Amino acid sequence: MEIIKTPVVVEKFGLAIRLIKDSCYKDRPYGVEFAPLYSGQPFKFKRIDFSCFGGGVGMSDSYFRTLKKAKEFFNDIINLSREEMLKKYPDIWVE
Repeated sequence: MEIIKTPVVVEKFGLAIRLIKDSCYKDRPYGVEFAPLYSGQPFKFKRIDFSCFGGGVGMSDSYFRTLKKAKEFFNDIINLSREEMLKKYPDIWVE
């Protein structure tokens, strides 16, 4: 696994996100992963491991075929509201 973009804190969602390339997912190698943050301590992780968004039954996840799509999702998390994320990514973004 290669970290393309080091973790960025997104306080409005209480998490940190990072952009990666993972050779385990040959058809969708670019991923956006998250780690939840401690309440009141925005730069400390509750856990060290990162997870993908979505991926539940009937849902997509946050691994993409192209770096461009992964970067778009990454930037949207930073720039869009919860409601906008739910509208744009209903099969990935959940509350």
